[in-house]
This record gives sequence, C-alpha cells and structure tokens, in this order.
Amino acid sequence: MDLVKRYSIYHFKKTLIRFAVILLYCLVVVNFGVHNSYDSWDGTTYHYFSLSCYGVSMLLMCFVAAVMEFSEFKNRRNLDSWFSFPLDRWKIALIHFVNGAVEIIVAHTLSFILGYCKILPFVKECDLDMKGMLPMFFLILIMGLCYYGLLIFPFIIANNVFDGIFFAVLYSIIPTILISIIVEAFGIRRLSEYSSGLAYSLIDEAGRCEDNLTRKMYDWGDNRYEALKGGDIASIVIWCIIGAALFVAAVYMFNNLKTEKVGGPSDSIFGYRTLIPILMISLVLLWGGTFGFGIIYGIATFLLYVVLRRGVKLKIPDIIIIAVVTILANIPVNYVYEFSELIGTNTWDV
Repeated sequence: MDLVKRYSIYHFKKTLIRFAVILLYCLVVVNFGVHNSYDSWDGTTYHYFSLSCYGVSMLLMCFVAAVMEFSEFKNRRNLDSWFSFPLDRWKIALIHFVNGAVEIIVAHTLSFILGYCKILPFVKECDLDMKGMLPMFFLILIMGLCYYGLLIFPFIIANNVFDGIFFAVLYSIIPTILISIIVEAFGIRRLSEYSSGLAYSLIDEAGRCEDNLTRKMYDWGDNRYEALKGGDIASIVIWCIIGAALFVAAVYMFNNLKTEKVGGPSDSIFGYRTLIPILMISLVLLWGGTFGFGIIYGIATFLLYVVLRRGVKLKIPDIIIIAVVTILANIPVNYVYEFSELIGTNTWDV
C-alpha cells in the first residue's frame, strides 16, 4: 500500500502542469460561455445563456485525460523502467485512471460552481428555472467518467499514440452512426437520443438543461424541454455500464500488454480491422450511393488501410472491404430508405 501511495503522489505531481492547463481552460470556457449580454439601441439589455460548454468541456477533458494518462506506455523506451517497477500492472493502470478522474471531477466541479455563480444574479431578472442545474452537474459528471473509461479501451489496444487517438475518435462517433441507421431503417423516431452513445449524450444533456433554464425566459413552455423519461434513463445506464465494462477490459489488456508490439502498427481485432469496415459500410448505408462519387469512399477506405498497414501492401481481407465499399457507394441507392420502404417502416416523409 505504501508503494501505491508513493507512486500515486509521484504521478500526481508529475501531471500538475497538465491539470493546471485543464482547469484554466474549463474556467475560461465557463467565463465566456455561460452568460453573455448586450444593450440594444433602445437601451434594452438582452441576455444569453448557454450550458453546452459543460458537455463540450467534459468531452475534451475525458479525451485529453485518457490520452495523456496512458500515452507514456506507447513509448518503447519507457516500458522497461515502468514495468520493472515493483508494482502490478493493473495497479499502475488504476492509479493513472484515478489520477485523470480526480482532475476531471475537480475541473468540472469548479467550472460548474463558477458558472452557477455567474447565472445566479440573473435568476429573477430573466426568470430562470434553476432546478435542473444540480442534476445536470451530476449526470454529466457520471456520464463523463464512464466516457473516460470507455476511451481508455481503444487507446490501450493501440500500439502507438496516433492509432490510440484515432481509435478513440471512432469509438466515440460509430455508435451515433449505427443508432442513426437503426432509427431511420426501422422508423424508431421515439428512440431516446441518449441511445447514441456517451459522447452525444453529454452534449444532449447540456442542451436539455439549457432549454429548462431559459424556457420561462423565452416563454417556450414545454415545447423544447422534456424531463428524462424511462427510455432516457435506461439508455444512460446501459451506456455507463458499457463504459465501465470497457474500462475493465482495458485494465485486463494493459495487464497483458505485449511490450514488443509497442510503437508498431496496431493489430488488435478491436482496432482498424473491425472499425474500418464498420465505419465505411455504415456511412455508405446511411448516406446512400452515388455513381462516380462513390470512388471517394473507396479511396478513403484504401487510405485508412494504408495507415493501418503502414504501407500499401494490403492483405486480401483489406482488398475485399475496399471493393465492397466502392461497389456499394457507386450504386445510386439510398439503402436505409429503401429498406424502410421494404419492411413498411418508412417515416421519412412524416
């Protein structure tokens, strides 16, 4: 335990400058984003409030923390010293995770307090509804920490920093693309917007609270604001479980990391080999094909595989995926629309 404590303190001190930068960024974002006002020509003062900065700053903090906390383990020169350290690998992973989580919690809390203090003087003047602020604070914090855990998984399975960042981006956007396909294909218009992944949900929650804050001010009534429903809560819980599960998987992968692969091309089945086909085929299905223009999809897929293979020597599965994407993208068909027409769930014109 003494060794864990010593390493934790050492690592925390080593990241103090980064923490200061993150904290400064969050406070600056809140200062410039939460409330703005201006006086019109007739002397009337107009106020604008925005809470989207909380969701955006949480996204950025989680991404930066996941990358910075584990990037040092993507440098082969550091591994001998790190892994010869008399501390279990999984404990090292937990220390780095907790360190990033503490920075996120502190920065989010202080930025929220500052933002709350900036809004408070205008509650009566602008007839603001503040009851959603505290639930939003906790909800964004919980989802953010789960998103942070989710991001660590794609970064750990990568063998270098560049691939880790790219994997993390794909793990953030692919759920939204897949959910969009399901919604359009099966006409599930009432599917919770929180179903589209933790990254999307963080922004959506900030927007929902923003609508609640200003609905009396703009006399929106309940037109734009809706309280969380059962489906919303279920979606959030499911995604948080997924984020926690991926973090546990990341710790397991870290504990069994093959140091000889560090710094080389990423070859995990959960990396490029799976993500490239899912991403490119999903985009073609969602946006439809266009004759001639579909060549761009094929070129983009080819370039992604070049990045994966670190060269143009592609393997047969790569060539097959490139061919499939190119062919589908050149057929002038809106695949999701036609599928919804076929099964009678088309709501596109409703």
